Amino acid sequence: MKKVTDYRPCRVPLRRTSLGDASIVVHAGAVASIKRIEARWLARGGNAAYAIRRADTGAFNCRRTVGGTSMSKHAWGCAVDVNWGTNPFGSRLVTDMPRWFVQLWRDEGWGWGGNWRGKKDAMHFSKFENEGGDGKLYVGEGVGGEPIEEEDWFDMATKAELEALLQPIRDDIAQLKKAIGVGQDFAQHTNVLKALSQLLDRV
Repeated sequence: MKKVTDYRPCRVPLRRTSLGDASIVVHAGAVASIKRIEARWLARGGNAAYAIRRADTGAFNCRRTVGGTSMSKHAWGCAVDVNWGTNPFGSRLVTDMPRWFVQLWRDEGWGWGGNWRGKKDAMHFSKFENEGGDGKLYVGEGVGGEPIEEEDWFDMATKAELEALLQPIRDDIAQLKKAIGVGQDFAQHTNVLKALSQLLDRV
C-alpha cells in the first residue's frame, strides 16, 4: 500500500477506467477502489438510480487550483469530480447526489467536498487526508478478486490530453523568460533561480 503523498503532482502512474457512462483517468493505485464503487453503484440500479454523466465527470488534470498557485489535487489523479453541472462549488451545499451514492465513496476512503467546512464542493471526491480521504492507494483487488494491473496512460493519451499535461510547465517557462528580461537586480535573480528550481523539481 502507498499514500497519495508518496507522489509528486503530474508525475504519477495513470490509468483510464470507466465510471458509469464516463471514462476517467485516475492514479493507477485508485483504480481498484473506483471499480468497487462502480460495482456497488450498479448493484443499486446504476444510471436508473443515479446517473453518472460523461459530459461533466472527470479526474486527472495537471493544473493549478482555480484562482490559486498550488497544484490541484486532480494533478495526482486522486480526486474525481462527478456531475459538476448539478453539484457546483459554492458557499452553500447544492447537490443532487443521494446519500447512499456519497456513502459508496466514503466507504472506500474518499472524502466528499460536500462535507467541507466553509465552501462546499459537492462534485468533488478526494483521497487526500486534508480533504477528508484516507490517503491510501493500491488497496484491495478488482471486482471478482482479479488483481488490477497498471497500464501506461501515456500510451493511450490523446494529443489534447498531452497538451493539457504540458501547459502548466509551458506557462512557468514563459513566466521565467519574462522575469529574466525585466530587470538585473540581485533580488530578482534570486526569485528567478527559486522559481527555476521549483520548475525543475516538477519535471
